Amino acid sequence: MAVAAVFEKGTRCTGFPLVGFIHWVPFDGQPLRVAVAVPKRRVRSAVDRNLQKRRLREIFRLNQQLFLPQPDHTAHIVLMLAGDKKTPYSEIEKGFFKVVKKMAAVKSE
Repeated sequence: MAVAAVFEKGTRCTGFPLVGFIHWVPFDGQPLRVAVAVPKRRVRSAVDRNLQKRRLREIFRLNQQLFLPQPDHTAHIVLMLAGDKKTPYSEIEKGFFKVVKKMAAVKSE
């Protein structure tokens, strides 16, 4: 997965404090590919950045059934935190569900 390709060709979906990019591609053997990013500009401390990335990965792991694989195509997804280092787990989770809802609308188009 080329992250740059997801940013260029993918569709942007926002749900504060998250920004998600999704790009549908023909099935390549991998059912789903996900990248998680927390910008250093927003969260200066590496400890806080890693905490936010762990939270994002855990939220995705618990809800990955929302992205069921299709026989002919798969998704490449980038999830990026737009909040600051004090963003609690519950707010990130709410933003995740907003982003997923918008991504589902993109899929049906």
